[in-house]
Amino acid sequence: MSKRDEYVQEAKSELDAMSAKLDQLESEGQEKSDQAHASAKRWADDLRARRDETAKQLQALRASGESAFDHMQTGVRSAMRDLGEAFD
Repeated sequence: MSKRDEYVQEAKSELDAMSAKLDQLESEGQEKSDQAHASAKRWADDLRARRDETAKQLQALRASGESAFDHMQTGVRSAMRDLGEAFD
C-alpha cells in the first residue's frame, strides 16, 4: 500500500468518525427546545458542509498521482484539522 493510500484510508476513517459524532450530536439536538434545536441545526449544517468539502478534497487526493500527493495532502490535512476544531 502506498503512502498516499495509507493516508487516504486513515483520513477517511477519521472523517467517518466525525460524521458519526455529528449524527449523534444532531440527534441529541432534536431533543432540545425549539431555539436550541434551531441553533444546533445551523451548527450541524455548517459542519456537514465542511465535512462534505473535506470529503471532496480527500476524493481528489485519492485520485491524484503520487507526485501531487504531498501538495494535496497539505490541503486535506488543513481541512481535517479545521473540521476537528469545529467539533471541539
